[in-house]
Amino acid sequence: MPRTKPKKRKTSPDVFDAVSAPLRFKILKLLHVQNSLGYSEIMSQLGLSPSRDAGKFAYHLRTLIKTGLLDADKESKKYRLTTLGHTMIGISQEIDEQILRE
Repeated sequence: MPRTKPKKRKTSPDVFDAVSAPLRFKILKLLHVQNSLGYSEIMSQLGLSPSRDAGKFAYHLRTLIKTGLLDADKESKKYRLTTLGHTMIGISQEIDEQILRE
């Protein structure tokens, strides 16, 4: 019986690394506002071209899912933020507010 590789536990540096890419952060912010969207809807609302940007976009979605920031509903084929994703958006809003105060 083949052994499965144990899942690597996510750490805060993994999560911060995932949101450090501007496109991934835009995806999180969009889903924070829109709740859940399909693959094509996200691409369209971010102004991405399916023929030109599909590979790059799929990579970024996989990264967000792998780090636990996004969840994909297999039935509706829609993506939505996880609790961790909402937490990251909240942290970014707090940072923005702090920057404005200073």
